[in-house]
Amino acid sequence: HPLPSSARAPMAAQPDELPEYFPLAPKYCAKPATAFFECFTQKGAQDDDAPDPDAGRKALLECAGTRAAYDKCMTKWRRRYAQAPLYRAPEEYRVRPSE
Repeated sequence: HPLPSSARAPMAAQPDELPEYFPLAPKYCAKPATAFFECFTQKGAQDDDAPDPDAGRKALLECAGTRAAYDKCMTKWRRRYAQAPLYRAPEEYRVRPSE
């Protein structure tokens, strides 16, 4: 039986797209996040004289190694620290400020 869509892992971003969790950098993933962000910033820098509309896409491809480490860490972090769905208490059970 296939898993319900809510239980499946999120689809991985294409190599030239940012993942849905970007730019999260939890402490758990500080080292790979910093390495990827620095690479992406450096390689994706625009030249004011000759702007390149594909600079970001090219930077993602050039930073594939640091991106892979960031993705791997974030996948572990999301599995480990996935937040359970939050539910709001019905109105009749909420504490009301005294008037």
